[in-house]
Amino acid sequence: MQHAAYLRVEILWYAQHTLRHWLQQPEFKVDLERQRQQVTDEAFCMLSQSLTQAVETLVELLDSQDERSRRLAANNIIAHFLKHKELKDLEQRITAIEQRLDERG
Repeated sequence: MQHAAYLRVEILWYAQHTLRHWLQQPEFKVDLERQRQQVTDEAFCMLSQSLTQAVETLVELLDSQDERSRRLAANNIIAHFLKHKELKDLEQRITAIEQRLDERG
């Protein structure tokens, strides 16, 4: 039993050592980041394709017979709308700041 535990520790040490070694290689780091970005892009694409259906589902729930479902749907819609508005406002403010900085510099 101790021998198996020792082997697991040794395997983990080698795995960490190998990972550190590869992460020090610039080409590997670039490729790893590219692959991470590709996975993220694919996941975002899947989410984007489902967005319309998700919104339609929330809107349909506004007509639900269940009061709790209606309230939750309404709260979700309002929260998403307010978050979107907040992000748009921040985006506009950041753009204005960047323009001022560009004019100065």
